[in-house]
Amino acid sequence: LKGLLINSGSPPAGLSPASEELDPFWALLAESEVPVMAHVGSDLGFLNSSAWSEAAAFAPNKLSFELGFEPYSLATTHLAVEHFLTVMVLGGVFERHPALRFGAIELGAHWLGPLADNLDMWADKVFARRIAETLSMKPSDYLARNVRVTPHNIVEPVDRFFARYPHLASCYCYSTDYPHLEGGAHIATKVHEMLAPLGDDVLERYFAANGKWLLP
Repeated sequence: LKGLLINSGSPPAGLSPASEELDPFWALLAESEVPVMAHVGSDLGFLNSSAWSEAAAFAPNKLSFELGFEPYSLATTHLAVEHFLTVMVLGGVFERHPALRFGAIELGAHWLGPLADNLDMWADKVFARRIAETLSMKPSDYLARNVRVTPHNIVEPVDRFFARYPHLASCYCYSTDYPHLEGGAHIATKVHEMLAPLGDDVLERYFAANGKWLLP
């Protein structure tokens, strides 16, 4: 088994992802080096109603099996996985299973840095004493160690992510799915030119090392 796709929109087996009842499941995946994957379209059940997108401004000009191609759907594709990871990190899943690998695929990367900042803020400024009972590291450290994301290369400023969030440099992985947003004509060359000023280490991480860790 090379990877396991999960639905990030609903509690697995009706349980919180952080429930200790799921620890045998997470342990099996970690010990087997099988990464857990969330993918665009794998968020069924996250929204209680479809009415949110039922407006003239969001009428899709074309339909996809995974989502509608219109502003609302593309701007919110990351919400379910962001919520899922919040539960996993703050609930101590990666603390209890340090070898567990999690990939957010075709969901962009703009949300990861702000998520890390948000979790660190609450853990440090409000719940430091309580969090210390569950976590031995900052929430952002678990994201850096256990989570990988694939930016939308055409529209997202990947170079800014590396510059603004150097502690998350291990998270960003190159991927392409032409002609989707992370693909496109000569996209590898374009991304290489964008990242080259940041140095060979960033190029190695983005194009090879980070993805290799996710898919051993």
